[in-house]
Amino acid sequence: MCHNFNTINSEIKKYFGRDLVSIVIFGSAPNKKRIRISSDIDYIIISQKLKSHQDVISRILKRKLRGVFPLVAFNIYQRGEFAKILKNNPWLVLTIKLGHKILFDKNDFFRQSMGKSYKELAYQKIGWLAWYIEEWGSSQELRDHYSALSEEYLKSALWLYRKNFIKIALELLKFSIHCFMIEKLMARKIFITRGEITQLFFNVYSTKNKFSELRDNFFALEQKTNFKHSFNFNKQGNMFPLEYRRAGLNSIFKKALKNFKILKKSFRSI
Repeated sequence: MCHNFNTINSEIKKYFGRDLVSIVIFGSAPNKKRIRISSDIDYIIISQKLKSHQDVISRILKRKLRGVFPLVAFNIYQRGEFAKILKNNPWLVLTIKLGHKILFDKNDFFRQSMGKSYKELAYQKIGWLAWYIEEWGSSQELRDHYSALSEEYLKSALWLYRKNFIKIALELLKFSIHCFMIEKLMARKIFITRGEITQLFFNVYSTKNKFSELRDNFFALEQKTNFKHSFNFNKQGNMFPLEYRRAGLNSIFKKALKNFKILKKSFRSI
C-alpha cells in the first residue's frame, strides 16, 4: 500500500477514533497494480456511531486530504445500519464482491457481514462478471439512469463523428450501446456493469432472431475501440485528429449506428 493510502487511513482513524469498525476500498482500485493521483478511490467506512451526517463527515475528510487523492469518495455507514443496507441492495454486495480490499476490520465485522450477505443472495452466476438475481427487483430509477447515460453517450458520439474524431466517436458509441444493453439486462434481473456485456446480451436474447443478425457488427465495433486515441493540437490550441485510414472506421460507425437504431426500435415494439 502506497504512502498516500497510509495518509488517508491515518486521517480516517484519527477522526473516528475508537468508534471505527472497518475501512475498505472497493471498485477498480484494489485490482490496480499502480494507483495514479487522478484515480478514483472508493472507500467504505463503518463506525459504531456517527458524529454528524455522512455528507458532512465526507467533506471534512476531503478537506483534510486535499492534495493526496483528489477523487476520493467516502461511503460512510453506521454499524447497526450496514447489514440492512447490504440486505436491501444486492447490487451493492455484488459490486463490493467484484473487487475490494479490507484495510481495517475490528473483530472481522465487515468480512463476516459481507460473507453472510453474499451467501443469502438467491443468485446464479451466468457470466464472467454477471449474475442473475431472483429476488432483485431493479429500481426504475436505476434503469432510467442507464437509459439516460446511453442517450448522452450517443449525442457525444455523433458530435465527435461530425468533428472527424472518429476513433473517440466509436468508443462513445460503444458506451452508448453498452448502457442500453445493461438496462435491458436489468429488466431480466441480470446484474452486469462491465465485462462481456455484448456477448451476454445476445446470449440472453438469443431467441429473437432479428437481434442475432446485429451481433457481428457490434463485436466489430468493440474490436476497433481497443486503440489509443490519435490527435494533436495546432498553434492556436485547437485539437485535430492525426492522419489515419478513415474508410474502414467510417463504415463500422455508420453500420453500428444503423443497427443500434434497429435494436432500439425492436425493443419498442416488444
